[in-house]
Amino acid sequence: MLVEDVRTVSRIEVRRTNGYHVVRAIDREPPAVPRETRLQAQQIVSSAETVGADIPPPNTATYAVRPIPAGLSSDRAAVVGATPNASLRTALAANASAFTVRQQDDTIVFERHESWWSPDRVLVVVTPADSKAQYSVVVDLPTTTAESLVRLDRGDR
Repeated sequence: MLVEDVRTVSRIEVRRTNGYHVVRAIDREPPAVPRETRLQAQQIVSSAETVGADIPPPNTATYAVRPIPAGLSSDRAAVVGATPNASLRTALAANASAFTVRQQDDTIVFERHESWWSPDRVLVVVTPADSKAQYSVVVDLPTTTAESLVRLDRGDR
């Protein structure tokens, strides 16, 4: 099989070269979260009014801020964020989006044109330096609220 899971692909090119078909798949890469957005998300998550006093401030924990697929619920995103080796890119259903098809000379291109990443929500994974807990929080940036929170006990590490 050429592409195991098309949910992780943004573009597929099939080109005829010297009598052979050459297939190239381009992965869907999440956009970088802007610095201002990361800081805002950290502030929302570490605010006692938002999620409680359990989550440590950024100076005593690692905060990883990631974009969330637009079609993924906040509850599911928080669970995926707390699950080791899970990927937000593969959390959507297989038919979650469609490709448009066009032909250019000897190349057929399958490409996504829908908005993939949510402009308003991000996932914040908090790993305290001195705790066995890890937190996965989905933040709604315009309302400055935590929509979903998952606490994962990391056990003895």
